[in-house]
Amino acid sequence: MQKRRLITLSIALLLLLLCSYGCDNAKKSESVVPEAPIITEAHATVHVTINTLVPNDGRLIVVSQGNRFSHDLEIIEVEVVNHINDSILVENTYYFEEYKNGAWIGVPLTLTFQGPGLPSISPGSSCTTLCDLHLKSYNWPTGEYRIVKEFRVNNKTYKMSIEFELCE
Repeated sequence: MQKRRLITLSIALLLLLLCSYGCDNAKKSESVVPEAPIITEAHATVHVTINTLVPNDGRLIVVSQGNRFSHDLEIIEVEVVNHINDSILVENTYYFEEYKNGAWIGVPLTLTFQGPGLPSISPGSSCTTLCDLHLKSYNWPTGEYRIVKEFRVNNKTYKMSIEFELCE
């Protein structure tokens, strides 16, 4: 009788150990997010969807993250998709910021970026604009960056953020 209890207890402990090991590994594999591949073309496309007007980092609406591009990227083509109930007017100006020492700071460029302005984007529609990195005017070190672009909805101005990483 005591031998039977010992075997039952041993089996129960073994099952508990196996289950906790399997669950632990499942949690670890879920938390590992694979890095996005590095896009090596000089011209890359980023698809962004505007589905909220609530800033999620204090002042900007982050619409795209995890983009990884080659260091010699020249142009980022941004396709903006409108998933809100009002029309969006995307401004033609944009600027870049770099993530350094835990903060976003402006890229020291003397250029004023004037991309083509977009027409009004009605709900459910999309439109594309180009953001030129002007490689001849600035030597972009590897690192984390973002494009900040203004847009208007019902005469109120918002800013979207398109984050990307430049890699070797």
